[in-house]
Amino acid sequence: MGNAMFSHDKIVTIFLQLCCLLAVGRGLGELARRYGQPSVIGELVAGVLLGKAGLGMVGVLWFINVDAGVRHGLGMMSLIGLVLLLLITGIETDFALIRRNAKSAFLVSLGGLLLPLFSGYALGYLLPDRYAGNPKAASMMPAFLAVCLGISALPVIGRVLIELKMMRRTVAQTLIASAMLEDAIGWIILSVILAILETGSFSWWQIFYSIALVAGFVAVSLTAGRRLVGGVLREIRNVQQDTGVTLSAVLIFTFLWSALAQYCGLESIFGAFVFGVVLGLIPVVSNDVIHTIHSITLNNLRRYFLLWQGCELMWQQHFRGKPCM
Repeated sequence: MGNAMFSHDKIVTIFLQLCCLLAVGRGLGELARRYGQPSVIGELVAGVLLGKAGLGMVGVLWFINVDAGVRHGLGMMSLIGLVLLLLITGIETDFALIRRNAKSAFLVSLGGLLLPLFSGYALGYLLPDRYAGNPKAASMMPAFLAVCLGISALPVIGRVLIELKMMRRTVAQTLIASAMLEDAIGWIILSVILAILETGSFSWWQIFYSIALVAGFVAVSLTAGRRLVGGVLREIRNVQQDTGVTLSAVLIFTFLWSALAQYCGLESIFGAFVFGVVLGLIPVVSNDVIHTIHSITLNNLRRYFLLWQGCELMWQQHFRGKPCM
């Protein structure tokens, strides 16, 4: 029995791959924790071993040569896990604590951004043009590599801090604030690079537009968005008194914020993080709802993102001199 999108064999393949990803990822994650390391490390290693850079290099291509529909299904599973992970990170963000340590967060962000940007630009300048793939993109490859190194791994940072139960500490909030600032600047620079590749010219308007877009999205979310979400959740609490209904509403708003961010030219995970911050400022959400989201995401869904990223790693392409940009 199949459906309009997936045949019988594709459905079997998807569920077997999800089974293997979760089993191997969980096993290596627990092994990493046993040796005093975050489970994130074990999960990334599991993805590498199962994917193109692991089994793929010895001819075992089960996780690689699959139908595009199968890959799309697995990729969407990892994206949902990533969105929910950023939602939790946003909920755990303490803006009062960040404001008290704003100077430290800014200095950490400045140091964590400038060094990777300069080193990435220098690396891109020294690499041969063939690594750009498209001759038109060769001139922008140094800037592209600079942004790639400058943007932080916020999902991984958030996951490690949550796992170590450090999210409410000053150092953790400083890290989260600096990572978000780095990513916001990185996304702005990246949007400028993409605009130059499309138009062939530099425009200050693109920089101002990108900054205004990020600031506007955050401002509207924290004002009108906060009132809207708070009103809906209070009405649900007064009428339904049902944790399940509240959980559904939270997930609906999470996916809506992610869609709006993506539509505005930002990243869907940025929208999920901002909504998490909004949700953390609304006192009507019960601890049961937050605990349920934690359980679903941290125990299962977020693993697929880390595992899938490992599966997609391709050592062969980068070390055989093929284009990578």
